[in-house]
Amino acid sequence: MKIQFKGQIKNISEVVAQAKKDGSGTFNIQTMVVTIPGYHDGFEKKGKDENWEIQLFDKAINDFKLLETLKLDDKVYCEAYLNSQTVLKPGEKKDTIIESYFLNLSLAKISKF
Repeated sequence: MKIQFKGQIKNISEVVAQAKKDGSGTFNIQTMVVTIPGYHDGFEKKGKDENWEIQLFDKAINDFKLLETLKLDDKVYCEAYLNSQTVLKPGEKKDTIIESYFLNLSLAKISKF
């Protein structure tokens, strides 16, 4: 599902190399935090602000060049793909399974406005 949102840049991390779990090398990761303003009904603020952390990996880091094109407090328009995944892992008690749900956001486009 493709979503669109406007927000303000609150943090852009440096690119960090992390080891792959299988020990086969490293990958690069960069984190960006965007504050999404709460809903306004025209008169007053109805919702609270949200901070979304978006992680970029290898190719996306090179494609978007966040540290070169954006700075803190820039107002941005974003398009992203939202998907989810379910992770099952054994629970502490015998024959139990813990089910966790995760939302993933893949940045498709970002521009200042």
